Amino acid sequence: IIYIGKVLTKDSLSDISIYTFKEEYAGLAHLRTIGTAISDGNGWQLTDINTSKFEVTRVQKDHQDTQKDNAFLDPEILTVANIEPEQLSSTELKTIIDHQKENQLKTDKYELIYWKRYSVPLSALVMLMLSMPFLFGSNRGGGAGQRVFIGIIVGIVFSLVSRSANELGIVYGFSPLISAFFPLFIFFLVSLFFLNRIR
Repeated sequence: IIYIGKVLTKDSLSDISIYTFKEEYAGLAHLRTIGTAISDGNGWQLTDINTSKFEVTRVQKDHQDTQKDNAFLDPEILTVANIEPEQLSSTELKTIIDHQKENQLKTDKYELIYWKRYSVPLSALVMLMLSMPFLFGSNRGGGAGQRVFIGIIVGIVFSLVSRSANELGIVYGFSPLISAFFPLFIFFLVSLFFLNRIR
């Protein structure tokens, strides 16, 4: 587990603690604190490094003023992690999803946003299909103003249901793929039902 106290820039960190656990999380194996970490593009220059090794009967401590570490942290992951997920590109989202999975961390939030990139364009087509019964339906059920009002209500319900399904999917652990596309599927079936009735 890496804890970063301060992110000064994407290439400069400070107040870092690294916790290494024993197998099966039986206890803490090492605690490593780092004063500063500065990336030069080819690795990280660490300063003020204190390492505590927890043995059965004692704690062994070590101190280093400086150390070069090429595998400390991927600067690209650090850059991506400091940006709101909604502002990331699909490629950046895929990068951070892969990184989270490699470290056995939750990815639901990022996966949901990733799949919504593909479901949102389809929602425009579903909304178009939902509007067609109100455009081409019979006037016997009410005037044009009434049909427009009902169409607006249906659009609001569609938006609320989609957002609720997305959030509930994260809360209850549903697949982000299902959370992103399930509301579209339901409203697609509803639109087919009403289109069939006006034939």
